[in-house]
Amino acid sequence: MRMAWEPCDGTEIGSSDRHQRDPGAQDALCAACRAKAAAADAAVPRAWELFCEKDEDGRLEHFYAATRAVEMCGAKLDNIVLARLVPDVEGTLWGWRYSHHPANRSFRGQVSMIYGHEKLVEMCFPYGTKAETRMGHGEIVRLRAEILRPAKKDETRP
Repeated sequence: MRMAWEPCDGTEIGSSDRHQRDPGAQDALCAACRAKAAAADAAVPRAWELFCEKDEDGRLEHFYAATRAVEMCGAKLDNIVLARLVPDVEGTLWGWRYSHHPANRSFRGQVSMIYGHEKLVEMCFPYGTKAETRMGHGEIVRLRAEILRPAKKDETRP
């Protein structure tokens, strides 16, 4: 029985360096691309700084890399702070950490979809987070937020 040739997702779009994924690989990668992504994941610092709104009850919400994006959620600049998010099994927030899988492109190593309940992250994925994790695209992380300072107008994080 002849097997169909399936390209590895690690092949850059438009690249002439096309190679085949490992047969049956759920992450759609070859061994070399899988090892490269795993090494990049291991080297990533496990803390992220994002801007968010601190509401009158002290809850943090609307996490983004730019103050303007938080303002677009209805927050006033006076209520926007820069927060450091750190993985913590006792944390009060949940988010999605993108792996260095090639499919993630510009989001590699970042966190997003940060909410006060795990189910809110789960509902962002039509097939659920377990399917995405199985494909190597990322994982749900529980987070603790540390407020660093008030935000300044039109500030952006790299």
